Amino acid sequence: MDRLENLKNIIMYLMADEHVSYQNGKPVSMNLRCDDTFVEDSLWHRQAKRYNDFVYKASDKSLLLLEFGVGFNTPGIIRFPFERMAAQFPDATLVRFNRDFPQPSLQGIKNYVGITEDVTKII
Repeated sequence: MDRLENLKNIIMYLMADEHVSYQNGKPVSMNLRCDDTFVEDSLWHRQAKRYNDFVYKASDKSLLLLEFGVGFNTPGIIRFPFERMAAQFPDATLVRFNRDFPQPSLQGIKNYVGITEDVTKII
């Protein structure tokens, strides 16, 4: 079984009804920022701090930002921060895999590659 097929099987397994949590008879999603039910618990804040510490330490080094299929549903989570890092950090490169919206919104990104091909064919 190839890696993509294995990943699809894992996703289907996790989406199976017995793995879905319910609250008041409705399915819930953990840590999915799509409405006002997003959970920012203590673990989330610890991980956010670790991520911010990593970004700060990497800001003056070579940094490769890989972005896969991020559109405009919640661009403030990954898309716009990655563009800001690519524009601000001297040795950052943003590689965006996005069939529909490959172009950056910000000006001043020096190292940028937009890839519109099907990711499954590239991987």
